[in-house]
Amino acid sequence: MESNVITYGELDSTNREAATLISSGLITGDTFVVADYQGNGRGQGNNHWVSDRGMNLLMSWIVFPAFLSVKFQFQLSKAVSLAISDLLESHTIPCKIKWPNDILINSMKAGGILIENSIMENTLKHSIIGIGLNINQRNFPRFPYQASSMCKETGKTYDLTEVRTMLMTCLRVRFEQLKNGKTKDIDREYGARMFGLNEESKFSDGTAEFIGIIRGVNEIGELQVETVKGMQTFVFHEITLIY
Repeated sequence: MESNVITYGELDSTNREAATLISSGLITGDTFVVADYQGNGRGQGNNHWVSDRGMNLLMSWIVFPAFLSVKFQFQLSKAVSLAISDLLESHTIPCKIKWPNDILINSMKAGGILIENSIMENTLKHSIIGIGLNINQRNFPRFPYQASSMCKETGKTYDLTEVRTMLMTCLRVRFEQLKNGKTKDIDREYGARMFGLNEESKFSDGTAEFIGIIRGVNEIGELQVETVKGMQTFVFHEITLIY
């Protein structure tokens, strides 16, 4: 599986640029859009991804997963999360996946994913997979959750081009695994790397806090939490894990 790679010094957002390229008809296959800096990097909802210039990985991957039905689109998020985990673990950096789209190192946020899907009938026409991964940045603005990076974790400085190439390889491997129908393997590995799995945690639903235990993610990507009310399922933005 080969990929085109388009690089920029600076962009407003790699996801926005990827969408523009698709609309222009310039993209005919699997393509990476890479930037050294984003002026307005996007996260889930109204969140923003903040990164110092030339210090971290900022990219979007355009793929065409027509084999994947809309109902099971969260499988793509699982595969991407596992690919980032594969990269970090290849550098002996233990990490966890915080549902639905965060990568944590020592309970601190080190990466995020934003997937925007275009739907045709019952399948995904194309997907823009935005990835931000902290590599060489040591100091971060104050956010509700602390942030970390590969460099902060190990004390080493990394060659961004080498790490980016490794991540692209990891992504292709996981995409092929998904394409070949190995969803049970993906589900098993994703579950094993979930942050807070089978642990008592505090949550907020926006109006009140409560205690629950994460038991996994169902087939459509909803978080399964065992509470005093029994097993409950939540979609993104319905619930926040407090840690």
